[in-house]
Amino acid sequence: LRELLKAHSINIDSPCGGLGTCGKCKVRITGMNEPPLEREYRLLGKEALDKGYRLACLNYVNSDLQIYIDDDMGEIVAATESINKEISINPLVKKEYVVLTKPDLNDQKSDLERLLAAGKGYGLSNDTPLEFLKDISSVLRESQYKVTIVRTGDRVTEVEPGDTTGRLYGIAVDIGTTTIAGYLLDLNTGKKLDVYSCSNPQKVYGADVISRIFHTITQETALDELQKIIIKCINEMIDCFTKNNGISCKDIYEAVFVGNTTMLHFLLGLHAKNIASSPFIP
Repeated sequence: LRELLKAHSINIDSPCGGLGTCGKCKVRITGMNEPPLEREYRLLGKEALDKGYRLACLNYVNSDLQIYIDDDMGEIVAATESINKEISINPLVKKEYVVLTKPDLNDQKSDLERLLAAGKGYGLSNDTPLEFLKDISSVLRESQYKVTIVRTGDRVTEVEPGDTTGRLYGIAVDIGTTTIAGYLLDLNTGKKLDVYSCSNPQKVYGADVISRIFHTITQETALDELQKIIIKCINEMIDCFTKNNGISCKDIYEAVFVGNTTMLHFLLGLHAKNIASSPFIP
């Protein structure tokens, strides 16, 4: 039953990850023909069982049932503020607005050479992605050679029509085992523009990292599920930031993620099974 609810995005508290040891995934059921298990008596007690409560992780759906879920999990509180300090702003991605000279028979530099020459001595590299080169000619001509160069280090990664230097944002995301906190930052000023927090949706696979790692060991698709559910959460965060602040997701150029070792493995879709046993190697 727990797996069925989860498959339909109905998440219930399950700190043990469905091992039948915590007794938290209780739901009230009518129509259940099977008698309670001894473990349910031990974890829930006779009074709860008499009211129709059963553990979702220990019961199978063999007939039509009516399921009632108590909304008693309470509000998740995530710490999103701390002591701030002044820092020098030096983002990895930078923007520069340039007005290029138009080509003619006396100036036949390629579009890329023309851009690199306008980089104000930053020593821009011509190690440029092919996808970027496919668009450069049309962008330059449609914008009358007035463009914004986007660079990562010394590498040109984008050319945008017009002056977009005011739109340079980044996000920082703290992936905790229990809660997630995210921040939208203006990379030109360093100002924090927005804050987002929520519970970590991976909790349906267990409240702690060991339960979640065990789930990835015992279920073939679990690692992919854990990665997809956290990426979906981050995308929802970004969607909230863009709507609240009137920006496009394309205006977000940098993202930084922090978390414990297991959380970062799950974000990247890497197996974490060796972290759970000696000598605990990531």
